[in-house]
Amino acid sequence: MSGNGGVMLPAVKDVIALIAKHNLVLATGHSSADEGREFVGSSRETPDSPARVGRFVDAIRKIGPEFCILPADGYAAFLAAMRARGFSQADVDRMSKRNPAVLLGLP
Repeated sequence: MSGNGGVMLPAVKDVIALIAKHNLVLATGHSSADEGREFVGSSRETPDSPARVGRFVDAIRKIGPEFCILPADGYAAFLAAMRARGFSQADVDRMSKRNPAVLLGLP
């Protein structure tokens, strides 16, 4: 999303402001090739899996479980990896159940 050596472009800030103004959701999983590699996982069976899960953990800790929805691919293994990396069951439940329900306007 930056395309400018890691510096966020003014146009990106404008888009984020519009998203906030209209109470929309910004999905960061496929924003750019670099960000896609950072936020989107694949199989947990690849050699880089521990490092990739570590990046997920770091990102979630920075922004908080209340703002995250966990990915569906390899879901059970991913949830187990989050628990193994120290997230409480309540945090995992929030990210995998409560946050998606809120996003969809469900009770």
